[in-house]
Amino acid sequence: MHNKHMKFPSTEEFKTIAESFSMKNKFPHCCGNLDGKHIRVNKPAKCGSMYYNYKMYNSIVLLAVTDSKNKFIIIDVGAYGKDSDGGVLSNSSFYQKLENGDIQLPPAEPLPNSNIMAPYVFLGDEAFPLKTFIMRPYPRRQATDVTKIRFNKRLSATRVGVECTFGMMASKFRILYKPIETSVENAIKIVMSICLLHNILIDIDKTYYSDSDRQHLIYRRRLNTLTTLNRARRNNNTSRAAIIARQNFTNYFSNSS
Repeated sequence: MHNKHMKFPSTEEFKTIAESFSMKNKFPHCCGNLDGKHIRVNKPAKCGSMYYNYKMYNSIVLLAVTDSKNKFIIIDVGAYGKDSDGGVLSNSSFYQKLENGDIQLPPAEPLPNSNIMAPYVFLGDEAFPLKTFIMRPYPRRQATDVTKIRFNKRLSATRVGVECTFGMMASKFRILYKPIETSVENAIKIVMSICLLHNILIDIDKTYYSDSDRQHLIYRRRLNTLTTLNRARRNNNTSRAAIIARQNFTNYFSNSS
């Protein structure tokens, strides 16, 4: 079932995902939305504060990449609740494979109807680093002109999808509304299974999620955005290539409708 409903994408499949985002959200070259979700667990014995997060409960982290259809395409489950989203990402095998070139995204090419070159990327919030393969918004103190504000709005509007995905999952699998009362090892297996079941339900049940529910989750996402931005950690490990890539997207959106 995993190979059918949550198969790791090939280079060509990443490009198909990007085309879907371009059609639906008008954000080209997006291979997926990236975010983390805290999953409540009972505090393990003798763990200190390793699982205690900034929301003041014990958790493990689900790091996920989702597509434009609200399906999980990549997941990493089990990081300590105390870790930031950026820290969880940097310690994940997914990130290491990206850095090492073991995951092949489509090569950079011109953005639609332009001569502006841009890489294929994942979209994250300010908690994540800016990389040639990860786009994040400009910090609010830097987003002082209309082009940067426009880029941030386009990225945020596209990234709402990952929050919708988390909301869909929690609304169907109510176990996620309270601490999972088992060992951390079993909790990890439960969360992985839920992610797979979520994808299966989308594939076979077209009424799994309504547009009215989607709009409600988008509203909730926007209410939570300021809190997320305030808690985001600064990350100065940014290459010039990544800065140029974000500027190219910014220039493109400033000239598009």
